[in-house]
Amino acid sequence: MPEDERIATLEDLRSAKEETNRMLEKLPVVAHSIRMGKHKKELEEKLARLDRALETFSKTKVYVAL
Repeated sequence: MPEDERIATLEDLRSAKEETNRMLEKLPVVAHSIRMGKHKKELEEKLARLDRALETFSKTKVYVAL
């Protein structure tokens, strides 16, 4: 993957992580409904995926299967 594309992807991932964190912080600590609990779980899973992707794209060389 070209360096400029890797850095652009890394920036996109960082902004997505920040936005997901903001959304998660706005939720109450205790889920009052099943829907709210499900939404919180989905945000936490998305955050975990973003962390894994950030770890991958933070490396100096990223290989992408075609």
